[in-house]
This record gives sequence, structure tokens and C-alpha cells, in this order.
Amino acid sequence: MGCCHGMGNMDSVKMNNMSDEQSGHKTSEALEILKTRYAKGEITLQEYEEMKKTISEN
Repeated sequence: MGCCHGMGNMDSVKMNNMSDEQSGHKTSEALEILKTRYAKGEITLQEYEEMKKTISEN
């Protein structure tokens, strides 16, 4: 428990401070990658829809 107690909390604070703009950019980038993978036939429609739902929830 020594000197490093609580260090993990700093990471969660950084994550919670992410701006809506940054979060929206990451979501839109992830959706573009997902669309590309579906278009290339790398994933099925069901996988696409499940992943899209997961990305949009975050």
C-alpha cells in the first residue's frame, strides 16, 4: 500500500475529462472503420450492427 496507493484514480480522472468533441471524434472514426470493414466483407451484417450499437452507446 505504500507510495503508489491511489495512482489508478489519476487515469480515471483523465478519462472522465475527455471533451465531448474528442469523444465524438473517436466515435465517428470508429464508425468509419466499422463501415469500411463491413464494405470489404470482413464482418457480417449482424456483427456490424452489434458493433455499431456498442460504439454508439459509448
